[in-house]
Amino acid sequence: MRWDDLKYALAVSRKGSFSGAADLLHVTHTTVSRRVRTLEERLGSKLFLRTDTGFVPTTAGLELLQTAAKMEDQLQTIERRITGNEVQLQGSLSISTVDFVYEIFKNQFAKFITAHPNLEVSLSMTNTPVSLTQLEADIALRITNKPPENLFGRKILDMEYAVYASQELVDNIGLDAPYKDYPWVHHTEQMQSVWLDLWLKKNAPGASIALRVDSAVAARQAVESGLGVHFLPSAYTENASNLVRIGLEAGKVSLWFLTHPDLKNNGRINAFSDFMFKQLRKKWY
Repeated sequence: MRWDDLKYALAVSRKGSFSGAADLLHVTHTTVSRRVRTLEERLGSKLFLRTDTGFVPTTAGLELLQTAAKMEDQLQTIERRITGNEVQLQGSLSISTVDFVYEIFKNQFAKFITAHPNLEVSLSMTNTPVSLTQLEADIALRITNKPPENLFGRKILDMEYAVYASQELVDNIGLDAPYKDYPWVHHTEQMQSVWLDLWLKKNAPGASIALRVDSAVAARQAVESGLGVHFLPSAYTENASNLVRIGLEAGKVSLWFLTHPDLKNNGRINAFSDFMFKQLRKKWY
């Protein structure tokens, strides 16, 4: 039995007609009919029944189609691996992320790089958007609840955010003090944090801004030094013994794996996506 024959039966099953299968496979109606009849003669069994709504598989046909679908999946996997250079994972892979994501997950990055010594990985840490459509990076790891619709995305995990202060600042102002009594660490205009402006206006009217920064790492360092309070990912405060969560305000933002749709089947990109998805979900779930 040859895969070249089975694909015609699969196409008829999916489209319900010879003409639909012909369009799918870019062949003629006659070719599909002939190949299916040849397959039926070789097997000595009818594969399809003609009904008012189109061709439906017989019991024998269903069994054959299940096997054919598995073969198709295996062939596509092999093709994807070879064309994407997944087998040897050689070549280059450029990744864009933000500084604190790398700091939280640096051990997972290291494991991936160590596991693939022939892969040349370049890592850019910036809050400035990169254009995946212009191939400024192969992959972007971004914190967002609204990933761009023009990119292929995969949500890796949700991250909880809350307001944190240094223990010294809490001791001076009071754990139960309202948010407006605390000085705040805010983002620079380049980070476009309109949401924080709106939140402060509603929940901490009149609060003073002690410092503006353009990175989450700098924000945490400023909070640790006692300059002010700021929203931080809870996962980013695990090893900071001098940080205290204040108030009940919390939210979740997702970490997304993003790439250009044309690269979603690239072996190197899939290898990184699958590795990080497995590693990070194993750690946080």
